[in-house]
Amino acid sequence: MHDVTNRSRVDVEAVAQGARALLGMFAEVLEHIGHGQAAAALPLRASGEQTAYSTGGVLALGMGFHLLSLVEQREATRHRAAAERRGETESGLFRSTLGPLTADHDPQELERLLDSVYVQPVLTAHPTEARRISTLEQYRELAELLDHDRSLEALDASERRRVRGVLERLFRFGEVRVRKPGVHDEQGLAINLLTRSMPEALALLIQNLDDAWREAGLPPRTGPGPRMRFGTWIGGDRDGHPLVTPAVTHAALVSYRNAALALQRSALVSLGARLGFSGLLHPTPQVLRSGIAQMEAQLGERAAPAVARNPEEPFRTYANLMLARLPESAETPPAPGFYEGSPEFLADLDVLTLALREIRAERLIDLEVEPVARSVRVFGFHLVALDVRQNSHAHDLAVEGLLSVSGETMTDFSSWDEARRREFLLRELETQRPFALPTATVTPQVETVVGALRVLADWTHVHGTSGVGALVVSMTRSLSDLLVPYLLAREAGLLHVGSDGAYCPLPVVPLFETIDDLARAPAILDAFLSTPIVQRSLAQTRAARGASTPVQEVMVGYSDSNKDGGIVASLWGLHRAETALIEVARRHGVGLRFFHGRGGTLSRGAGPTHRFLASQPEGGLEHGLRITEQGETIFQKYGSLDAAAYNLELLAAGTLRRVAGGQPAVHDEALERALDLVSQHSRQAYEDLVRTPGFFDFFREGTPIDVIETSGIGSRPARRTGQRTLEDLRAIPWVFAWAQSRFALTGWYGFGAGMTALAQHDPELHRRLAEHALGWPIARYIVSNVGVSVMSSDLDSARGYAGLVQDETTRTVVMRKIQDEHARTTLALTELYGAPLRQARQRVARLLDLRQDSLRPIHRWQCELLSRWRAGGSEDESLRLALLGTVNAIAAGLRTTG
Repeated sequence: MHDVTNRSRVDVEAVAQGARALLGMFAEVLEHIGHGQAAAALPLRASGEQTAYSTGGVLALGMGFHLLSLVEQREATRHRAAAERRGETESGLFRSTLGPLTADHDPQELERLLDSVYVQPVLTAHPTEARRISTLEQYRELAELLDHDRSLEALDASERRRVRGVLERLFRFGEVRVRKPGVHDEQGLAINLLTRSMPEALALLIQNLDDAWREAGLPPRTGPGPRMRFGTWIGGDRDGHPLVTPAVTHAALVSYRNAALALQRSALVSLGARLGFSGLLHPTPQVLRSGIAQMEAQLGERAAPAVARNPEEPFRTYANLMLARLPESAETPPAPGFYEGSPEFLADLDVLTLALREIRAERLIDLEVEPVARSVRVFGFHLVALDVRQNSHAHDLAVEGLLSVSGETMTDFSSWDEARRREFLLRELETQRPFALPTATVTPQVETVVGALRVLADWTHVHGTSGVGALVVSMTRSLSDLLVPYLLAREAGLLHVGSDGAYCPLPVVPLFETIDDLARAPAILDAFLSTPIVQRSLAQTRAARGASTPVQEVMVGYSDSNKDGGIVASLWGLHRAETALIEVARRHGVGLRFFHGRGGTLSRGAGPTHRFLASQPEGGLEHGLRITEQGETIFQKYGSLDAAAYNLELLAAGTLRRVAGGQPAVHDEALERALDLVSQHSRQAYEDLVRTPGFFDFFREGTPIDVIETSGIGSRPARRTGQRTLEDLRAIPWVFAWAQSRFALTGWYGFGAGMTALAQHDPELHRRLAEHALGWPIARYIVSNVGVSVMSSDLDSARGYAGLVQDETTRTVVMRKIQDEHARTTLALTELYGAPLRQARQRVARLLDLRQDSLRPIHRWQCELLSRWRAGGSEDESLRLALLGTVNAIAAGLRTTG
C-alpha cells in the first residue's frame, strides 16, 4: 500500500459517503452503455462473491479504485481546510512548525534559516505511471469538477451530467498499455506535470508560508523563502536501461529546456499584458528608461518590433524587449542580446521591480512580478536538472574498452584489486592525455558511457551546468568506483583545468544501495573526500555558487537495501550510515546533502513525509534535501494543485523544522543498541527465508512476476542484465509482485523475529525500546511503516497465490515461515501499541476496508487466469491482456505499482 498514513486524519465516513456518490454516477454510466454487470464489482458495491470478470469489468474495477483514491484525496484536502478554519494546525505544515520555532529564534535568524532550506524532488520514471497522459488529463479534469466545498451528493443536475461525461470518456479510453512507453513518453509526463500544476502550487506554497508567518507574529519576510528546485532521471538514468542512449539524453535536455523557455515566454506575455500602463498617466521612471535603452542597444534592429508594438506603454515595452531577448528554443543560435542564462533574466526583472517601486506600485510587484521571478528561480531556462546515472560495472567495462583501444596489454580492469585500481586511476587523473583519438573505433560500452558524458560536455559548454544534475554511480562499493567517472569525464572532454589541476564541473555522487555497501560507505566517503581531484571539484563548485562551505552529495538507496536484508535492517542501516557519513563530512569541512532514493511503497522508503523528515539524523538536512518521486506517486502527490502544494509544503516545512532544531536529536546508546540487535535478528530471519531451498520457485509461481515482466508499465527492463535470478531482478518488480499477491512481506518480514529475539536475549533492553519506540522518531517511523504494511497484507488472498506453487514441500515450508513471521510481527506490534493493530490504527484500517471486499475477488480471478496462462496459454495475447488488466486493477486498489 502506498503512503496511506499521509491521509490517516481524513474523515473515513466522509470518504465512504463521497465515494458511494461518485461510484454511483459511474455505475449509471456503465449501465447506460451496456456494462451493467461491471457496476456490481465496483468498490463499496461489490458483494465479495464475484467469480469471474469481463474485460470491461476489470477495467471498471480499476477505475473504481482510482475514483476512490480521488475521493480520499479530495476529503483530505477538505479536512485540512476545515481544520484551518477551526484554528487547528496539521502536523508537518508551516502553521504547526513556525510557532514553536519563534521561542528559540529571533525573526531575522528564522528567516535566514528559512532561506537556507533547499528541497529538490527528483522525478523518476520507474516503475512509471501505469496510466497515459490522456487518461491522467481526464482524472485531472474530474478532480477539478469535484473541487468545491459541497458534498458530492449535492451536485446539481448540470454538474452530474458533466461528471458522467468524464467518467464515460475515462472508461472508453481504457487503462492497459498495449505497448511499453518510451523514454519520450515518460518525459512528456514530467513536462506536463511541471509546467501545468507546479507553478501554481509553488505560488500556493508561498501564500501558505506567508499566512503562517503572519499568524506566528513575525514581521513581513524580505527574502526569497525556501529554495525549491526540481530534478529528474528521465532521459539520464541508463543503469540497466539500454534505450537511454547518448542521443536520448541530448533529446531530453533539449525537451526540458524548450519547455522551460515556453513556460517563461508565457509568463512574460501575461506580465506585459498586465503592465500595460499608459505612459501619459505616469512619468516613466528613469531606471525603466535606462533599461529600455540598454536592451535596445543589446538587441540592435531586433528591438524595433518590440518597441513599436505598444509605444505609449513603457512597462509593457520593457516586457516586450525581455521577450525579444528570450531564446526561441534550445537550438536557437547565439546572437547579440539573447539571454545567456536565467540570472540575466532575473536582473532585468529587478529593474522592473525598481521601476514599479518608484511609482509606488509595490502591490503589483508581489502580484505580478514576483510570480515570474519565482518561476525563473525554480525552473530557469532548464525546467529540471537532469541526473545521469550509470552502474559502476558499466563504467568498468568502458575503462576496459579504453585500455584496449589505447594499446595497453593489461585490460581486465574489472578484475584488478582495489589497490591497483586506485594507483592507476590517481596516476591517470594527474595527466590530460586521452586514451582514444576522436577517429578511433571503440567498444559499444565506451560509446555508450563516454558518449553520454560527451553530450554533457557539449551541453554545459553552451548552456552552463544549471540543467544538469549529478553523475550518479549506482552500486558504489569502493573508492575506485567513484574515481572512474573522473577518468571517463576526461575522455569526454568534460573535465576543466584550473590553476591547480583538473576538476569536474558536475558532482560525482555515490549511490550506496545494499546493506553491506551502506556499512562501508563512511570509509569510502572519507577516502573520496581526501582525493585531490575531488577537493578541487568541490572547491570550484563552492566558488561558482558563492557558498561558504563545499557540499558533497551522497545518495542512499532504500529499494536494494530492503531487497537485500528486509525492512528493519534497511531503515536502521540507512540511519546508522547517514549518521556516520555526516561525521566524516564534518571532519573534512564539507557539508553533506543526502539524496534519498525512496520508492512508492513503504518497503522502498515511502511513508508519511513529516515522520520521514523527523527520523533523519541530526545534521541530515542542514545542507538540503534531494528525494526521488517515483512512478504513480508523482501524479498522486503532484497531479492536482492542492495535493502538489500540500506535499511541497510538507517537504519545505519539515526541512525547516530540522534545520532550525525544532526536533531534538536522540542520543541514547541503549536504544541504538536495541535497534542494532533487532536489525541483526530481523535480517537473519529475512535471509533465512530467501535462502530456503525452492524459495525463488515459490516467488516465481506464487506471485504474478512473469506477467509483470511482460507489462507495459515503464520503459526500463525489469532485470539489470536479463538473467533470471533473484540477484538480477530489480527491487521494483520484486516489491510489486509481493504486493500484487498480498503477501506484502517486503514491508514487514523480520520485524517480529527481531523483536522476539531482543525480548529473549535482553528483556530489559526490550522493555526500554518498547517504552520509547513510539516517541523516538526513527523507531516510530520503522514501527509505523511495518504496521501499515502488515495491515495491507492479506494472507487469505496470499494463500490463493501460494496454491499456484507446484512443489508441495516448497509451498508448505515457505508458507509456514511467512505465516509464523506474520503472527510474530502482529504480536510485536500489538505489544508496542498496547492494543490490537486494527484498534490502534483505526483510520488506516477503515480506509483499507473500503477496498478489501472488491480486492479479494479480483485476486481470485487473477490466480485463475495465471493458472490458465501457465498451463499453456502463454501465447494467447487476449489472456495476457486480461492478466495485465487484473494487474492494473489490483495496483489501483493497493495504490501502488511497487
